[in-house]
Amino acid sequence: MAIKWKSGRLGKPAIALEGLSESITIDAKNRVSFVADSEHHERLAILETLLSFPKKLNFDSVQKQNAIRRAVAKASLAGELTPSGVLKELNRVAKEENDKPEATYHLITSLSVDGSLPFRKYELDGCKLRFLTGPLPKKYKSREEVIKDFSGKFSDHPPDYIKCIVSTKAKSERSAAHKALRALDLFRGYCNLILNPAFQIVLGPTEVRPINVIRAGETHTLHFANGKAVRGQVWYEPNFKPKIPLHVKKPKILKQNVDQLREGSEKSKYSESLDESLLRFVRSLDETDFNTGIIRLWSAIETLASPNGANYEAVVQRCSFLFDDYEYQAQVLNHLREYRNSNVHAGEESENAREYCYQSQRFYRQLFFFHIAHAETFSSLEQANSFLDLPPDAEKLFQLKDSVDRCIKFRKLDVSQE
Repeated sequence: MAIKWKSGRLGKPAIALEGLSESITIDAKNRVSFVADSEHHERLAILETLLSFPKKLNFDSVQKQNAIRRAVAKASLAGELTPSGVLKELNRVAKEENDKPEATYHLITSLSVDGSLPFRKYELDGCKLRFLTGPLPKKYKSREEVIKDFSGKFSDHPPDYIKCIVSTKAKSERSAAHKALRALDLFRGYCNLILNPAFQIVLGPTEVRPINVIRAGETHTLHFANGKAVRGQVWYEPNFKPKIPLHVKKPKILKQNVDQLREGSEKSKYSESLDESLLRFVRSLDETDFNTGIIRLWSAIETLASPNGANYEAVVQRCSFLFDDYEYQAQVLNHLREYRNSNVHAGEESENAREYCYQSQRFYRQLFFFHIAHAETFSSLEQANSFLDLPPDAEKLFQLKDSVDRCIKFRKLDVSQE
């Protein structure tokens, strides 16, 4: 199945390509170079939005961006920087990428938890995670050198943090890092869903810290199969603040809960949506700016409760449905919705944003747990949301049931064939 341009409602690719031609130069040796200004990157991003990549390609965002850049360069060299010319080259590039053999990579990082973490190995999303309480194997000794060369201000591993090796296979270094960090965040998402406090009271001035109790260490380095570090590439956490490592008080229960969550997600017919929402959840609560955090966390809720657009009424209805005191919970959701909207549209911020993050976390937890508990009940996220659209009020629900029964009788439907 080929890569195609999406329908015209999103815009015309020719307009984005026309501006790109001005930022491309070809020298006497037919080498293509780009003027990497903000407009150039903006137009490439527009092209990615306008393109439809088939799922069978299994391209992550890094692979898509690289393929588009190469296709634009090749089309320019051929004198065919047109929608059809770029699409032709893009499909050629995609085939070349797909034919490349995968190589094994290891991402080295750490987590803000001590040896009480009840996992030593964990497989997730095509990656193998290994957790170490002692030093790293000697073959990874180049990690310290790479970090030092990249920036003298970064540290290796915070004291007592558990070390983590994420092993994966990929066709490029950037794709390997993207894939490994995604798996790490999914794992942290499951753990923090269980371990994050429901609320914390802060008395007096104190250093602002993220809500997540299990956070990544400051630096992540990528290594080849032999342990040698990939030079010049260090990924780091912009909001990193060292903390006393978490001690898991009930490790057996944590392991059981994390395994149940992952098992339920894998059984679900819409596991991709569950994973996407979980990534947004865990990354939102890594934020030290809680006003930003609540916007990102609301987006995680919308991924499940309103996947086809910002339908705020649907979000309130579907999330409040999950509680016995649904009328009160609807009020809380409307208050969070109003704050989120005032923050986005008017730039209003609140000193209570941290509290709002905890409130939003409560709704996300309830929603995610609902989907996991009914992993084999619904055939699609749309069907699950149709269930959540039912009236929670008993009287209205029985009235609806009566209407459905009358309809079945009127249509002379054979209920035994259901």
